[in-house]
Amino acid sequence: MEMKISVIVPVFNGAGTLERCLGSIARQTLEELEVIVVNDASTDDSMEIIESFAKKDSRFRPFALGVNSGISAGRNLGLDNAIGQYVAFVDCDDYLEPEMYEELYVCAVSNDADVVISDYYNWDGKIVKTGLPPGRVLAGDEKNKAFQKANTGFLLPFSWRSLFRRDAVNGLRCEISLRNSQDSLFNLIMYISCGRLVYLDKAFYHYIFSPGGIAASRNKKEGLLKELESLYNLKMEFYRSRSLLDHIEDLYDYTIQHTLVMLIGNLAREIDCRTMWRELRAAGESHMARESFKRHPTSIGRMPVTPVLRILAWLFKFRLYLPAGILIRLIRIKNSA
Repeated sequence: MEMKISVIVPVFNGAGTLERCLGSIARQTLEELEVIVVNDASTDDSMEIIESFAKKDSRFRPFALGVNSGISAGRNLGLDNAIGQYVAFVDCDDYLEPEMYEELYVCAVSNDADVVISDYYNWDGKIVKTGLPPGRVLAGDEKNKAFQKANTGFLLPFSWRSLFRRDAVNGLRCEISLRNSQDSLFNLIMYISCGRLVYLDKAFYHYIFSPGGIAASRNKKEGLLKELESLYNLKMEFYRSRSLLDHIEDLYDYTIQHTLVMLIGNLAREIDCRTMWRELRAAGESHMARESFKRHPTSIGRMPVTPVLRILAWLFKFRLYLPAGILIRLIRIKNSA
């Protein structure tokens, strides 16, 4: 049987949700697919669940990583072993509507598209729209223009809402150094580099909010500044290699309006005051922050955030880290009261 789609599912300690996830893939109305399930050194019953699906359905192909290596490593192993005409990604705590891959595949083939992007169901059940012109094939300069605001327009998160032609992916792999933001870079390179892209104005994928994620955690994410600065540099390198100057302007805006807010929220979880102020200064003095403030000095006024966060951004811009730290501590005290 010719495989039309290779579905790649990295798994780490996903026993609680894995049966629902893999079951939703097994029940797809498109039967010509393989399911590459990569166990990332789980310590729960994930491998047993994976093997049970493989015994019942020959389309399931189990793989295992010897040590916990992250979602990028799992996806890359899947890409290395995929044989489908197209590839797709699924997170092990999510699930799909039965017709997802049939509709994405038909859309891809009928439009000779390298990439198909769809909508998705957010964790609260609401449909998140992509915002591209529906049903229209985007190519060349028109495609580049459509992704000019890809960062601030939130077009880059979540590879699982897309279908990618495997030949178009070619040697591209997920960046191993990015433990939480790998989708953003992979999608950026694919969306800009591919020949033809189309948006299917339907939702199929159910994104489940993970209690272990950074947004839900009450604990500070260590190394977040290093990862976000690495992502910034990799995006900047790609944009400059393609001479996409307008896209770079959008990256400056995104850095001030969203990356900075993410870092502030993360540092608000730091218990030790001295550590927080030291890391506040490191964030404010980072290359991405100083370059973005210099290149886009008016971006703060357009921040879609609360007045308090806008004040914090101004304090960062003028390197006033002591009052910024005091304000963050007050916010922490208020939120914990």
